[in-house]
Amino acid sequence: MKRRLDLDDSRVISIQREPGRVFIELEQTRNNRSTLITVAASGVSREDAEYYIGHNVTAPHPSPAAPLDYVEFAEQGPDFVELGGYLNSQSWYLWRIAAAEFEIRRSDAQAT
Repeated sequence: MKRRLDLDDSRVISIQREPGRVFIELEQTRNNRSTLITVAASGVSREDAEYYIGHNVTAPHPSPAAPLDYVEFAEQGPDFVELGGYLNSQSWYLWRIAAAEFEIRRSDAQAT
């Protein structure tokens, strides 16, 4: 079962990879307030980066190590997280991480 994640309007600050792990730091800004969000994936079995150039038409991703820099949509299933959004102000990019476990943490919001 998929569920929607509230990661919309988030800028990707950093991506760190270790064997079997991926850490993504995001900054979400809403109503002049900024929240830091960390997505930690453990037991990573696969990462896919896609670049959609038309309806169901993909092209080679220009930068699979940094699949996107702005999240516009996110959802989670039992063994994956999928982030969709922009790279260099161009749409539509999709990043899917398959892993055994995900942990999502939010910091306290601060005024920007």
